[in-house]
This record gives sequence, structure tokens and C-alpha cells, in this order.
Amino acid sequence: MINRNLYGVDYIEGFYNVDELEDFKTTINLSEYAASEGYCIDRRASSRNSVAMRHASGDKIVIARGQDNHWMYFSVRDDTDNGTLIDFVQNRKGCKLGGVRQELRPWVGSTLICLHRR
Repeated sequence: MINRNLYGVDYIEGFYNVDELEDFKTTINLSEYAASEGYCIDRRASSRNSVAMRHASGDKIVIARGQDNHWMYFSVRDDTDNGTLIDFVQNRKGCKLGGVRQELRPWVGSTLICLHRR
């Protein structure tokens, strides 16, 4: 079945989507993903606008949603460890974009294939 997404791109359900990385950044709640990776909410360090989370390894991150609707994070312990969900996965799993896609596809339910752009 051919559908059209919000960006005006036709796609077939069940295949790769050119906007897949953008979907990951906006659709997958980074706090929920981090929790699945063993991070726990630190309520005392969290606020109305951000969530602080700790890992048993000692890592502490702060997560918020940006004005562009992307979930973002930064590590309290490492100034170079920050970015979007894509960066979080790459930094924790040590993988490239292909590995990130494989890791996150189950979180969005399906993959898509692009037929053409408007």
C-alpha cells in the first residue's frame, strides 16, 4: 500500500524511509529509550523542563526536548557526550548510522521505502 507522509513523500509500508533519522529524533522519547538501557530518573535533579537520569556505571545525563521537537541530552560527566537520540545510541553502542537504524527501528514500529519526492 502506498501512502504519503507529512513531508509529501510517498512510501510503501514496511520499507526504508529517507526521513527515518528525523523520525527517530522526534518520535522516540529519549527518556524511555535511556530507561531501557538501564538509566533511572533522578527526581531531585530533574525539573519541569528536563529529566536527569543516572546509570549504575556512574553516568548521569540530562534530557530535554528542543524547540525543533528533537529529544536532546548531555552528559554531566563528559562535555563531549551530547546531542540527539542518534548521538546517544552511537556513543553508548559504538555503532555507525546503519547500526543506529537497526537499533531504533523497533521503537517506531515499521520501516519505510521512499518512492519519490514532491
